[in-house]
Amino acid sequence: MTLCPLCAYRSAALIYRNPHVPAFQNKIFPNAVEAKTTPCYPVELVQCRQCGFVWNHLFHPEVMEYDGTYQNEQGHSSVFQRHLEETLGLVKSAVEPGGRIVEVGCGKGVFLSMLRLAGFNVTGYDPAHEAGDPDVVKAYFGNNLGVVPGDMVVLRHTLEHVADPLAFLASIKNANAGRGKILIEVPCLEWIVDNRAFWDIFHEHCNYFSVPTLKALFLRATVRRCFGGQYMWLVAELADLQDAVLPPTDEFCLVDETLFSNEIDRLRAFVASHTGCLVWGAGAKGVAFTNLMDPDGRSIRGIIDINPKKQGRHIAKSGHFIYPPSELYRLGTGDIIVMNENYRDEVAALCEGYPNTVLAIGEI
Repeated sequence: MTLCPLCAYRSAALIYRNPHVPAFQNKIFPNAVEAKTTPCYPVELVQCRQCGFVWNHLFHPEVMEYDGTYQNEQGHSSVFQRHLEETLGLVKSAVEPGGRIVEVGCGKGVFLSMLRLAGFNVTGYDPAHEAGDPDVVKAYFGNNLGVVPGDMVVLRHTLEHVADPLAFLASIKNANAGRGKILIEVPCLEWIVDNRAFWDIFHEHCNYFSVPTLKALFLRATVRRCFGGQYMWLVAELADLQDAVLPPTDEFCLVDETLFSNEIDRLRAFVASHTGCLVWGAGAKGVAFTNLMDPDGRSIRGIIDINPKKQGRHIAKSGHFIYPPSELYRLGTGDIIVMNENYRDEVAALCEGYPNTVLAIGEI
């Protein structure tokens, strides 16, 4: 057993095992053969018995090379756009107009563009960036890049991908001359546990933070949940980053080892009895769900997604085809399972007039 990445404690409990998970949930493929032969790796989530942190102790960081085939942009949804606006408001409340924002892991640059339009000076870092934005360094963040210190460093859905989160944050603190604020947004373990959301567990995410474990990274920090409780924000001073994390004073979320396995069995039975159903969302949730529910492509007819760059391609491992919403008439009747309940009403509106029943995953 490896040491806890946060507190270095030596004892942890196994809470979830999946031996064959795509290295990347968010990579898409031009044909089913490439999709089905994509490299896969084991996921074994363990929970530290001292601080409650959850991580994949079999994570393979050496294979995580993000490139143009990595498509995780959610900005096509008006629901997610509102979340980005709320995040922008949080930045505005912490940094004076005209301040410098450094976004580490800026993806396709949607939020970075919003920051720039709001009057901030911006620099982004991401090897999977596509747009040729002059304010984006198409590389992994590192001290060797001549980083310009910012008034705030933003990490939106980046820290859960990093094998050694404390060391990574320390490198950001050093690159930023030990000053400035940091905004971190990550998925919330409490939401995953409360919703038995095994579809939110995948190889790309090696870290699963709870409110106490995220807060424990800093001497002082403000943490609050957002996006319907699925995510959480942390705002802190970089100077307050801890050298070593002590056990949190708050009671941490304890995960039962049967929690996810029982839910997998229940939903497999549902999918098997609803042959021809469709999954809405070719993102990480939809890919994880589809691969566990229908690895051989016998029950789920396909995936629907509004992102044009995903349409006409195939998801990792199972190879299910990704359709645009305009194909719903041709695909015919069948339940549509919306993988993220936050989008349920938005999807229902898009499906109005089609012969389908729309169900959020939590409604099954």
